[in-house]
Amino acid sequence: MVPIELIRHFGLEVPMSVNVKLSESLVAQAKRYAQTQHRPVPGQIEYWS
Repeated sequence: MVPIELIRHFGLEVPMSVNVKLSESLVAQAKRYAQTQHRPVPGQIEYWS
């Protein structure tokens, strides 16, 4: 395992997941855009962020 300090030193991203509540309208918009961009819905929301 690589120490987190070493990861931060080299500026690497540490993948993590966080649960959040999103409005139904935001998820519906993300679904529409995700389909046209060939992304999964979480990928579309990450793209927006």
